[in-house]
Amino acid sequence: MHALDVRVSGGFDIAMLATVQEQRAYLNENGVPLEGHAHGVYTEVDTPRRLAWRSRIDFVPGVTPYEVTASIDLRPSVDGATEMTLCSDRMHDAMWTRNAEMGWTQQIDGLVAQLA
Repeated sequence: MHALDVRVSGGFDIAMLATVQEQRAYLNENGVPLEGHAHGVYTEVDTPRRLAWRSRIDFVPGVTPYEVTASIDLRPSVDGATEMTLCSDRMHDAMWTRNAEMGWTQQIDGLVAQLA
């Protein structure tokens, strides 16, 4: 992590490095660097209920940079657990949207494993 400032108008810059062979091969085939940065600005911080942000997508070869918005909402459930809902804009095409969904799923599954 290069920067993290969790407040409205604050931001983040997170370095990501592909380590799984299949990911590395896919990125190499598509001309995408093996290390990338997710960076953006927080647009809403309502601790501990909601976090929303705007990310800049500027790492896709041949695609003009653009922004996507995303948010996470947390709600207590009846059984004492916490329910999490993540919403995100679609990417510029179906393949990249699917890749983003797989990435988010992998991150959330990792979080669940850490909390179990």
